[in-house]
Amino acid sequence: MDAFRFAEPLFILLALAAPAAALLRVWKGRAEAVVVPHAARWAPRGLRAPQSRTWALYAAIILLSLAAARPQVLEIRREAVARGYDLMLAIDLSTSMLAEDYERDGAVINRLEAVRPVIQAFITGRPGDRIGVVVFAGRAFTLAPPTTDHRWLERRVGDISIGMVEDGTAIGDAMGLSLANLERARGGEDSTGAFIVLLTDGANTSGALSPAGAAALAAHRSVPVFAVAAGGTGMAPFPVFDEQGRRVGTRPRPFSIDPEALNAIAETTGGRFFMADDQAALQEAFTEIDASQAAEYTVRARLAATSLHAWLAVPAFALLLWSIAPGALPSRRKRAA
Repeated sequence: MDAFRFAEPLFILLALAAPAAALLRVWKGRAEAVVVPHAARWAPRGLRAPQSRTWALYAAIILLSLAAARPQVLEIRREAVARGYDLMLAIDLSTSMLAEDYERDGAVINRLEAVRPVIQAFITGRPGDRIGVVVFAGRAFTLAPPTTDHRWLERRVGDISIGMVEDGTAIGDAMGLSLANLERARGGEDSTGAFIVLLTDGANTSGALSPAGAAALAAHRSVPVFAVAAGGTGMAPFPVFDEQGRRVGTRPRPFSIDPEALNAIAETTGGRFFMADDQAALQEAFTEIDASQAAEYTVRARLAATSLHAWLAVPAFALLLWSIAPGALPSRRKRAA
């Protein structure tokens, strides 16, 4: 509590008048009087209300007057207001993401297994943003439009797998679909504060939209693209499966990435290109993206007033009702002879 006040202080005078009247009543009651023996027998029954009811009436007046003065507790509440971003994660699910050229805790893992927890941590670390996901291989589709339900989104990312989409690498289509999702999320408004994270391990091999054309469209809409190349070039272990889909071993296989094309996308749109050929570089890439697009916080202070009048009015009405209840007023019935 920062302060206490009465919003209508004039009613405090009325609250003071009631005890003043009560004190005056007590003072008058001390005047000398002639005592007449057995006078109570001559007075009609119910001529006076019980003394406790009179004091209850005074108390009710005091409480009602204080309630009318509107006592309030004042608090200064400070809120951190963030300027959130709208962003899309475009994740490559081509079969090349099965290449096992990453390590975690001494164990060999494939590219998708390396990328998934990093993406989930990235989502968790941006609670003020609306985040959506596009997955792509031979074509692109929206896994989740921009949303603030990040727990649901993390579960959706946890469910993605290689083979969800026919094989290929449609980088341009993935960027175009990401831009369309951002535009729908913003209702056609200015795209300032929106960006795309493109994660791929290969060169564009399919799709209707070229990466250069998608980059030009993103630049026109002022949407930077942060391109992350997962994995390295050259030979890498690749799992081998039998006809029933069971893994039977691994064999070396050549892989290539087009860093020049990815860097051109980043430069055209005002983003950055990251080469993430190991787990540490992958984590560092997403850390730098997070830092470069951090939400801006401003502190807003407002005065909050909590009224306390109900705590006084309720007992006041209870006392008032009791003081004027049947039996409190003089009875007009005559005594039986």
